[in-house]
Amino acid sequence: MNYFSFFTEEEKQKIHEASLEILEEVGLLVRNQHAREIFKNGGCLVNDDGIVKIPRHVVESCIKSFVPEYVFYAQDPDKDVKLPADRPVIVTGSSAPNIIDPKTGEERRATSTDIANIAYLINELPGYDVFSISTLADDAPEGQFSLARFYPALKNCKKPVRSNTPNLKDLEMVLELGYIIAGSKEAYFERPFINHHYCPVVSPLTMDQESTEAVIYLTKLGLPVYGTIVPNAGLTAPLSLLGTLVMGNAEFLALSTLIQLIRPGAPLIYAVLSTVADMRTGNYAPGAIETGILQMGHTEMARYYNVPSGGYIGLTNSHVNDAQSGYETGMNVTAALLAGADLFNMGGLLGSLIVSTHIK
Repeated sequence: MNYFSFFTEEEKQKIHEASLEILEEVGLLVRNQHAREIFKNGGCLVNDDGIVKIPRHVVESCIKSFVPEYVFYAQDPDKDVKLPADRPVIVTGSSAPNIIDPKTGEERRATSTDIANIAYLINELPGYDVFSISTLADDAPEGQFSLARFYPALKNCKKPVRSNTPNLKDLEMVLELGYIIAGSKEAYFERPFINHHYCPVVSPLTMDQESTEAVIYLTKLGLPVYGTIVPNAGLTAPLSLLGTLVMGNAEFLALSTLIQLIRPGAPLIYAVLSTVADMRTGNYAPGAIETGILQMGHTEMARYYNVPSGGYIGLTNSHVNDAQSGYETGMNVTAALLAGADLFNMGGLLGSLIVSTHIK
């Protein structure tokens, strides 16, 4: 199939080469000790300040173990989703702290009841393939933040459910919930229907502690997990779109190298939320057309590495469902679709990812 392309094969090779140069010459700050040990044992250079420099041959060796497919498992096997075969895969926007109350129309903090209602809705809507838990849960009991999100989601949606946890303790509790639902730990590992997603790379060129630990933990277990790269042009990445693309590509390769060093052949997604900042105010502007343009560029690089692609797209800076919201969502989704993206995290988010509207 022919998709829209910005770059020739030679230009994609140059982007790849520039990314390798960043990883080998500049490196990245890795705050997680386990990750530093994995990189070091894999042949990378680790200094006392936590800077990891990844040689070209290490990255290219790991690229050879990339696989071209990723599966989102569901409680109902008939609702499993495979990338790229089932593209375009539509996923809800996720983790908004607030919600527009469906009865009053007023913005308020979201609760676990809202998650249950949205999960049920997504389960019944044929246009959505994966439920990425749409909101946080302000009513969560102390120490049960993640359970207050995953339990209502898994109870009410038999499609693939996707989200993350703030720490390893919460992750272990969520996995235990999965074992109970499946009937046993062994049954769960045969069909791991909780799909995990994290943002372990904090632009520019930094790996955090907790999310990186979760990725390592899940990869070692052989459970589904992937990461999203989130450079913000003008603030956490170069102002030029090409510069942001190159840095984001380097960050994707760094995370993918970590995963492949742990378990060669582990499935992954080239997932991004590359955006720009509003240079007049410094505000986060994911609804800008540059988000769509960057997604197109990253999608081309995903095809270069022969891995599934996608990310948060179809977002808006608008706080209401108005013409601005429609234009921003429409332009960027169309751009990503033309470029051949497989995964679309869209639907339900307003106000630069702060507010959920159930579904817009």
